[in-house]
Amino acid sequence: MFNRLNLKLFYSIIPTLYFFKLILYPDIIDLGGDQVSYWKISANDFTCEAADLCWRELRWTIILWMKTISFLFGKTILSYYLSSIIPIFFAFIFFTIIFYRHISFIGYLFFVVLWLINPLVSSHSVNIGIVSLNLFLISFLIFIIDSIKTNNKENYFVVILSIVIFILYGVIILNLIILPFILIYLFKEFKISYLLKFIFLFISFLLIETLILFITSEQNIVLGRIYHVVFGEGSVVNICNTPGNCSNLDFAKKFLDGGIFSRWFYSLEIPSFIIILGFLFSILNLFTNQYYSNIKSNLFTKNISTLYVIVFLGISFAIKPSIPLKSLFSFSQHYYAILFPLSIFIILKFIDEFKFNNYFLKYFFLIFFGILISQYSINFVLNHYFEKYFNKNYTLFSVNKHFDKKSRLINNNECIKFINKDNRNIIYILKYHGLDKKKFSKINSSIQFDKKEDCESNLYLSLK
Repeated sequence: MFNRLNLKLFYSIIPTLYFFKLILYPDIIDLGGDQVSYWKISANDFTCEAADLCWRELRWTIILWMKTISFLFGKTILSYYLSSIIPIFFAFIFFTIIFYRHISFIGYLFFVVLWLINPLVSSHSVNIGIVSLNLFLISFLIFIIDSIKTNNKENYFVVILSIVIFILYGVIILNLIILPFILIYLFKEFKISYLLKFIFLFISFLLIETLILFITSEQNIVLGRIYHVVFGEGSVVNICNTPGNCSNLDFAKKFLDGGIFSRWFYSLEIPSFIIILGFLFSILNLFTNQYYSNIKSNLFTKNISTLYVIVFLGISFAIKPSIPLKSLFSFSQHYYAILFPLSIFIILKFIDEFKFNNYFLKYFFLIFFGILISQYSINFVLNHYFEKYFNKNYTLFSVNKHFDKKSRLINNNECIKFINKDNRNIIYILKYHGLDKKKFSKINSSIQFDKKEDCESNLYLSLK
């Protein structure tokens, strides 16, 4: 269909189009969940009022990244956008390079379309927090693993690897479940001395982190971040014990396994069955003598399969020390968003290498599989995509001016109705876009903001 030159041209155009999509048609910001807290921390407006809220300050990768962006672009809505758009874009770049190297052209297109329409990826392209940085760092990790050439550069590789894993740990402690994969990989692919160097470097980084936290933190962190978050006051072990604090875990109590494995059957944005299928195909890759046509690609696929199995089992068996057993983490999909591109890779690689009788059967199976895993995404496109991306009055070039106008709208009217609490949270960013201090204080202290009925005009604040 395409000659080699046209294919290379197409491969280079896709990332460019995605770049312009992110710039010209950004998603509407989401100010629910942890988003406002991360913004307040980066803007030095956050006060740790309760122990179960202080752990956000310890996710230092997120905080340092946001503070860097704010330093370069100011405390503006543009910084809010760029803090997630930049890592999401480069995650896409690294993943598409990996798919280009190991997956067929049709499979590459398949992944690109899924990435563009998946609501989890789309929403977190403008969400501060775990998903965008995790996707970027994991994509970079497997990119350097795929690119390493063992020609006297092993020491540099081990240093880079230890830094990347430590930064991943800085995003969220749960990322430590990746450590067994790194240890297995270094043990299999390198001399034992490089494994020991990695362990020494990583432990050194942890000791430095512990010392810095002991000196600078107001939370009296003596035994390090890991102990404090897992076992300290307001720890993840205790935070969900109060009914309602973690609704997903309350829901999980209805199941015999306490949500340990049943969590994988309640994923929508990442379809449940591709997570399980990715796990089964990973097991097949690891414990059979099936070899792909390309030896290098076969070794890389086995590495990805090892990573997938470890993450899947690590999240599953992260349980509380209680009877009956309960999941340590909630069902929130941002904990395992990295499984989305990895599962697609593993499944597409299997389809590429499977010996179909003819191409028609292969493409029929691929299309059927695509429709099956895209149902939720297709509904998202039909019901929300065009409204969210194309029915807006700003691009990243004009977003600051657009929200300056929002501030003036609030300043010039006595009553503004906010559709919901998340919408109201825009005031924490608008205070840096000219929002009057008195207006900010009045809105910030208002509890019944969304139930107020005494507005003479029907002024609602829209974030479009």
